[in-house]
Amino acid sequence: MENKVIRDVLFKIQSLPPLPSSVGRLFQLADDPNTDIRDITQTISGDQALTTKVLRVSNSAFYGLSHRVSTISQAVMILGFQGVKNLSLGISVFEFFHKNVPDVSFNREDFWRHSLGVACSSRILSPLFRIPNPEEAYTSGLIHDIGRAIFMEYFTEQYIELLKKAEVGEKSLISLEREAFGIDHAALGGKLCEHWKLPHIFIQAVADHHSSHPQKQPVLKGQDGHEGRMVNLIQVADNVAKIARVGASGDPHVKMDFMQLLAVEKVLPDHVFQLLVDLPTEIQKAEVFFDLVAKPLNVKETEDIPSNRVAVLLKNSVEEGFVSMVLQRLGYHVVTSLDINNEQALAGVIIDEVVSPTLQEFIYRSHLPVLNFAKWQNENKTTINHSVHLERLEAWLGETLASRIG
Repeated sequence: MENKVIRDVLFKIQSLPPLPSSVGRLFQLADDPNTDIRDITQTISGDQALTTKVLRVSNSAFYGLSHRVSTISQAVMILGFQGVKNLSLGISVFEFFHKNVPDVSFNREDFWRHSLGVACSSRILSPLFRIPNPEEAYTSGLIHDIGRAIFMEYFTEQYIELLKKAEVGEKSLISLEREAFGIDHAALGGKLCEHWKLPHIFIQAVADHHSSHPQKQPVLKGQDGHEGRMVNLIQVADNVAKIARVGASGDPHVKMDFMQLLAVEKVLPDHVFQLLVDLPTEIQKAEVFFDLVAKPLNVKETEDIPSNRVAVLLKNSVEEGFVSMVLQRLGYHVVTSLDINNEQALAGVIIDEVVSPTLQEFIYRSHLPVLNFAKWQNENKTTINHSVHLERLEAWLGETLASRIG
């Protein structure tokens, strides 16, 4: 039985105004096989604010079109119906929260910058996850954390305390939300999507982006694999944006198990490593899109120079991939094997509890800093399954390896 807190939270959802009628009409047209370009053009053109924004975004670096788009009909012809439809939804959700959620004790720009990081990551990775519509993936990423905005608007002081606890404690923000409200921001965001009558793929992507994925069971939730793959994609993109330090997610913990989803979807970790390099450019395009003040991202390109290389020699492939990704974000070049018969100039070696005598001899001979990841995990345990506090991990890596750089 729902308690009073849950009922209060859900009541707030039901009292929120709907999205613009033009957006609802676009989704109705999407389900009508007899829809033509004139129906779409008339619907968008009837909303002057939306028309202006769609044309502005269509001509921005975000799409990188070679010819100027001067009419909605041209935008539909070039971007496609699905592209314009999802673009309109993204614009409307962003505008909705700027109008209805004041920036009180809440860094709204950092919130949206994280959302943009997830959106851009989702769009880039969508072909690898076999998502047929990249713009649908982008929009799913953009709105994935809308439940957090609702908590911050209606339960401001209480939610700020939860954010502080998540930052310094052993519990995730999701767990703290469930304890305090009986519902977490993902489920709450799903309820808002239902209230707005959005398509099921958006509802599910938002509601399930923090769900647990059993290691041996590829998750294909919903009515088909497309919806399940979208959930997996948003989970990966959310964690990648955290590692890239794009905006603020509200929770410093990262579940290393998201690396398993790459295996489920047959996506190579190298693709994600490249995304960390490409993401700053994509974010800068999207910042113009959403009128955010340009802000440099702390994502570094790696150089394959000896003093900048770190050997990651972990037996667990999930841990090895995760640590490698964090190191790349910090500006290191990662190698996962060593030729111990040759001296190699490295910044350090990251190992498990036990290493071979041959490797021990090599490390001793080369005077390399040795970072024992298993020991660090034991000393920094959390109650969150297979999770790490990202800032603490970065500090440990950086402090130990910094003396070898340059």
